[in-house]
Amino acid sequence: MSGLRFHQAPSPKPGRTDIWAERDGELVCSLEVMAAPVRLAGATLRTAGIANVFTEEGHRRRGYASALMAHVHEVLVDAGYSTVALFGIPGFYGQFGYATIGCDFALEVDTDVAAQAVGGHRLRLATAADLPEVAEMYNAVNADLDGSVVRDPADWIGLRHGSTILGTTGLWIAEDAAGESVGYLALREDAGGAEAIDGGFTESAVAPSLVAHAAAEAVKRQASTIRFELHPEFGLGSHVRRMECRLESIRPLDAGYMLCLLDQDSVLGAIEPALRARAVAHGLRAPSRLRITTALGTTAVELGGPGPERTLTLPHERLTQLLFGYWSAAEVAEVERAGIAQEDVPWLTALFPRGDAYCYEPDRY
Repeated sequence: MSGLRFHQAPSPKPGRTDIWAERDGELVCSLEVMAAPVRLAGATLRTAGIANVFTEEGHRRRGYASALMAHVHEVLVDAGYSTVALFGIPGFYGQFGYATIGCDFALEVDTDVAAQAVGGHRLRLATAADLPEVAEMYNAVNADLDGSVVRDPADWIGLRHGSTILGTTGLWIAEDAAGESVGYLALREDAGGAEAIDGGFTESAVAPSLVAHAAAEAVKRQASTIRFELHPEFGLGSHVRRMECRLESIRPLDAGYMLCLLDQDSVLGAIEPALRARAVAHGLRAPSRLRITTALGTTAVELGGPGPERTLTLPHERLTQLLFGYWSAAEVAEVERAGIAQEDVPWLTALFPRGDAYCYEPDRY
């Protein structure tokens, strides 16, 4: 765009970079970028996160944000990122190639039900020294959860709420009889009720202690229910799901947890071992090679199946949702321009199973 100049500099916020656009020396729009590596099919994608996209009043609806997003994508490609993610508002980021990949979950339990949990572990407030162990427990519990952000124990700065760094605020550590850390629970401190936003453990026997502590805190807050904003099939969420609870599941259409492919070859190369394993495990006639064509190009994936080579042509946004299981192969096949033959749906379903990718509240930016 004529007359638009782009700049970037380290942000005052830890681990972030500010990127902005000026026209005639005047700030028109800005955003923040950070590293946010994401799990997919056993691999870790080099993912950047974009946050706080903002256009100054008086400069809106002139295409400045679009120009800035295009510029940032170029910067990220040059820096070697294969994907970029954000938490988007409805009906805006799809135009830049972003597709929704993750659900929102909440398991609501009556406080008196949760109070029946019996645990034998002591819980104490966390300190900064506990953060590496918490990151390690989180990574172990969520190693197979697509969409979850990988926490680096060496530099994880703790909990956050959007751009606000919370650190250890609301973070509790469960200890065994020997004083070893065996679990953690994160409670939202600014909530009017009782909300658990993260939780994990080294063994499932710790889970009742975490639930019992959440119940005790809910009683202090005079909350009749506790919301566990956790994935219902991993870690503490899988334990809460087996209690008397109400599960709320929201699947946004064009908003929420969204991701854009930047380097299709890199992403498919990273998960090719998992795709080959799925093809081998699949009893039907998977192809020897799959050529996937999107607007980003054509990528060949070696599957090693007994069937002839096949071609899959679809928008890269639909490929993104197929990779993360947000849409099934059958659902993608119904979409205009998807180009999936019905006879290919069974083995594509085996390669790209439906799932519920998820990002925990402390990792959202």
